[in-house]
Amino acid sequence: MAMMTGDVYATTLDHPVFLPTDRSLNPFSDRFIQRVINMDRQKLYNIPQMDDDEFLLELMHNDDTLGGSLSRAMEDDPYEVIFDDKLDDQLTLQDNIDGEWVYLMSAGPLTVNYIGNLLVLASKRDFPLTPPPHFTFQYIKDPSSFKATLAQVAGSMFAALHGAHTAMDSIQLKVQQVPGHVKTALKIVLAGSPMIIEMMLPNTLNTIGRIANESASLARRTFDKFSSVQELIAEIIEANTNTHSSQTNIVAQIQAQIDNAKDEQQNLNNNINSITSQYDDARRELEKAREEYQLAYNSIPTVRGWFKKIFRKIINVVVAIVTAPLRILGCVLGLCYNNQAALQAAQAAAETAKQNAIAKANHLRQLLEEAEKRHAAFAQQQAAEQQKLIDIINKIAALDLDRLSEKEIMDILIESILQMNQIKEQWGRLIQFFSKLTIQADSTQQIIVHEFINAIKDAQAHNVLIEPSDRELFVEILSITCQEIERGAHLLYVMSKTYYDISSDYMIGQVLSMDKLLQLQTSSERSAQLRLISSNTTLISTKVMQLAQSRQNEYNIRNKARREEYERFLAQVAEEDLEGSIG
Repeated sequence: MAMMTGDVYATTLDHPVFLPTDRSLNPFSDRFIQRVINMDRQKLYNIPQMDDDEFLLELMHNDDTLGGSLSRAMEDDPYEVIFDDKLDDQLTLQDNIDGEWVYLMSAGPLTVNYIGNLLVLASKRDFPLTPPPHFTFQYIKDPSSFKATLAQVAGSMFAALHGAHTAMDSIQLKVQQVPGHVKTALKIVLAGSPMIIEMMLPNTLNTIGRIANESASLARRTFDKFSSVQELIAEIIEANTNTHSSQTNIVAQIQAQIDNAKDEQQNLNNNINSITSQYDDARRELEKAREEYQLAYNSIPTVRGWFKKIFRKIINVVVAIVTAPLRILGCVLGLCYNNQAALQAAQAAAETAKQNAIAKANHLRQLLEEAEKRHAAFAQQQAAEQQKLIDIINKIAALDLDRLSEKEIMDILIESILQMNQIKEQWGRLIQFFSKLTIQADSTQQIIVHEFINAIKDAQAHNVLIEPSDRELFVEILSITCQEIERGAHLLYVMSKTYYDISSDYMIGQVLSMDKLLQLQTSSERSAQLRLISSNTTLISTKVMQLAQSRQNEYNIRNKARREEYERFLAQVAEEDLEGSIG
């Protein structure tokens, strides 16, 4: 009953929305994890432990058959083949993913243009900053020269924008390693011996946590660069606000933004500390659930199928314990989009794998319909923002620099920081995204793996095999948590790769041109440079609008094709039921 279709792509400007299926180009194309999640649970639990040498050899050669048992176990699972959680995640959340680079492509060019104009102006005329009495400069290096101060601003902005570009490149290179490590962890749990589990599983999960933590650190350093620009410009404005700006409330506004960002970071740190302080309690709750599972397992060994809801209830309790950090820290790019309560209720009512698949397919089809509407609205908003960008750039190009007052110059500087703030907010969100991924890996390590290895050691101390109920329970919850880590990493990879690729083609060239502007000497050079800045930004904005429309077309095609897959699946299942009732 395999009904998966091939990849559906529309023509785009070299930036397709969806990753290719080629493993060499897409580190998340391997379906091993999805296959394990979709397997019949009894077949999953019955995968035998492999000999250590054989297991390590298969691991080294990336052999996914687990001694042949996995491919045999997959033969009779017709109702799960259609599901692809990563694809459905992206289809449902594409407006959130694209929203990150859209901020860059509207705020970034405006920032470069504002500062570019000010730098051209500063190469022509200079004046000292005139602070109010008793004012102390903390960030401005040379307050006697507005030209030198603008050069300092330009340097800080260049460091922030270029740093954002290079950081995103590093992040995508790091995150693409996550699925390989998740796959290894899952193989260890499914077919590894107790010794292999004890030796290899903690290190594998530690590696995932390290990657997420390093990515969070990159995002935090980039965020700090934007904060430095914000503080520098706030001081320039504050030093001149009484005499040179009509927007006297802007200093308080910027300071409020700075304070708010610090509060958000403190809240994030407090939440992380709260999570780690609850690990001991979570382990005790897991131990209690483990005992309940073992009791149920040993009490009804011959009629387990009749009592599967008992086991599922215990597993749901365990999953709730382990995923508590996700609820505290919120969503990764909106990954908590599902109405999980409704979906779980439908699946709990299902008596068979078929009914479970029907519930899930219906739920996902509805989500995709809603996502299509959201994405269409997002595309319209994006087009409007780019048109607004073109209008503002044309307005900037019409400025008469010879007649600008110092108040008007300061107002341009204010507008530039308001645009930079939008990009800074992006990186604030990235810190949260990667901090959550770090906690996911750490909580899995500190709660589940800690208890699993304790169970192994306890069995070894008594010279017995690990209890089958323990193996079954830990296989189940580790497969679920590993999938959640991979799904979050996939969304972050798609977002970071898209951001970096589009920044490479449409943004970074403008940033790199900023350092040339202070070297201009003649009026003709300045006028030519201003015209070039305006022309380039308008051209790039037009290309971005074309790119957005192209991506919207591709998204619509893929979303429609995916919904049709579910509709065909549901129709085929209904036809089977009808034939069965007649027969």
